[in-house]
Amino acid sequence: MMNKEDLKATIVSRLKADHELLLQAARKAHEAATHEENVPDNKYETLALEASYIAQGQANRAQEIAQSVQIFERLSLQSFDRDSESGYRPW
Repeated sequence: MMNKEDLKATIVSRLKADHELLLQAARKAHEAATHEENVPDNKYETLALEASYIAQGQANRAQEIAQSVQIFERLSLQSFDRDSESGYRPW
């Protein structure tokens, strides 16, 4: 059975892995958006523009995940037993 600290550590670990993955994806999308081969020759070529939207979206999501990591790392876990005034009533 997993305790609260283990669960918290698992959540933080997965969030950090997701964060790193999104940062890598954002870097690649940014490279695609700014690559010289993707400079549009006319107004109908939108590859660079689309890549920049993707890069921005991934960067935004990475920032949200980084904030979630900070919140979970600061999370103070409390212990309760049957006599605690936790508000939980199993009946």
